[in-house]
Amino acid sequence: MGTPRLLSEPFRADTLENQLARAAAEALDNPNLLRIDHMAKAILVWQVILNHEEDFLAYWRLRRRVSNVYLWNVIPELASPQRRRALQSAVGYRFREIPFERKLNVWARPGAQASP
Repeated sequence: MGTPRLLSEPFRADTLENQLARAAAEALDNPNLLRIDHMAKAILVWQVILNHEEDFLAYWRLRRRVSNVYLWNVIPELASPQRRRALQSAVGYRFREIPFERKLNVWARPGAQASP
């Protein structure tokens, strides 16, 4: 739940770009990976996106052949049309990290109480 869903099909060279575009849009539709907090004027994003921000920017510079790019340029372009419209309502908001939900990884031995 705290990471993008795995595809149910293998990546294939002839459909790779479409598969990756669908996977990115689906991931950005997931509120565990991206959500907008209008009260805090923040776009909360999965920590891996922020940790690899420069990779996203480099990809976009190469793909769009531009020199100046910001995460704000990349995220809406990778998002689904519905999520893109929602992001347009958050122009000027700061990107902030969504803390990793560690409760998703809690495990307890049968008969024992789970600990965080």
